[in-house]
Amino acid sequence: MRNNDEIEKVAHEFVRDCKQEMAQFPLYSVLNADQTGIQKELYGSRAHAFKGAKNVERLVQAKSSLTHSFTFLPMLFMNGTLGPKAYVKLAEPTGRIPPSRPIPAGITNLEYPWKKSGYMDRDANEPEFTTPAEYCMGKATPEDCYISGCVELGCLKCARCQNWVCFDHLVVSQIHLCPLP
Repeated sequence: MRNNDEIEKVAHEFVRDCKQEMAQFPLYSVLNADQTGIQKELYGSRAHAFKGAKNVERLVQAKSSLTHSFTFLPMLFMNGTLGPKAYVKLAEPTGRIPPSRPIPAGITNLEYPWKKSGYMDRDANEPEFTTPAEYCMGKATPEDCYISGCVELGCLKCARCQNWVCFDHLVVSQIHLCPLP
């Protein structure tokens, strides 16, 4: 088991190393993605009740605000621009999109399935949507590397230029830096 000082030292070294690596790339090519869960109404886990009480009453603005939540996963580049897609997992008690509140037409950069739990995991009953890993690694057979003269199979599809890139051109001989779209 590590002590707190050692953990903190390793964490600072990791951040330092990451900053050094990121400094070698243009700001538009460094991306961060992290999911956050959002509920319509926040509530604490503590209530003023007698110890051992079977039922504890709570006062909320609307019951639906406790059961309706969503998880949001934006992709943000270091230059402050939003990535090509934002992923949202919408939760409803029924697990379906209510006909009275459809997603507006014309939204093309939002990927959204509905699920009862609202978490970004897989369930056989939920509608499919392409995750970032599925987009870059692909469910289908990858294409050849887009670099002229290369006959290697692409290992990753670039989210910006949408070309397949082989491992050698991605990280070894030529670090893939595509221009702004």
